[in-house]
Amino acid sequence: MTLGTPEIVVFVILGLYSVVGVAVIFEKYRYLAQAAADLHARLADRQGAVLKLPALAKAFDEVGKHGASAIDREVALMQDRSTAGMVYLATIGNTAPFVGLFGTVLGIMAAFAGIKESGQAGFDTVAGPLSSALVATAAGLGVAIPAVIFYNYFGRRIQSLLVETRYLLERELAGPIQLGEKKA
Repeated sequence: MTLGTPEIVVFVILGLYSVVGVAVIFEKYRYLAQAAADLHARLADRQGAVLKLPALAKAFDEVGKHGASAIDREVALMQDRSTAGMVYLATIGNTAPFVGLFGTVLGIMAAFAGIKESGQAGFDTVAGPLSSALVATAAGLGVAIPAVIFYNYFGRRIQSLLVETRYLLERELAGPIQLGEKKA
């Protein structure tokens, strides 16, 4: 199976998509794991938790100073930070199959060119170009499917993180809950 320049370009693009996708997946996993750990530490110990994400620690300080409007602002900022890079996964998931399909079209065109040059449509003439076409299709799907799976997974984790953040910030604003008897 010999690849021409257009097919090589297709595989380079898919390789770059793959590298970017893996980098985003690792970074997003690391960030969300740290954010969840910070939130759970804050849940366990409202006063003594040391938050490792400076932005989250700042959010708790801002809510204490400015009240409910700060909650909306801080949750929006947390959403912006949490969703950074997600556009790359979405783009890869949406375009990689088409890049693979483009490679398939190029492979089929090469097969037809081989038939034209040799004057016969034997298996030997079309096997190489068609196999590269099928590999391009598989590569496009192989890059796109994990990107879509992780996009959906991280989207759900981000949504949960935002709900937990809002809950904790509202709890901070309300202050400690006093249990006991009512004084008449």
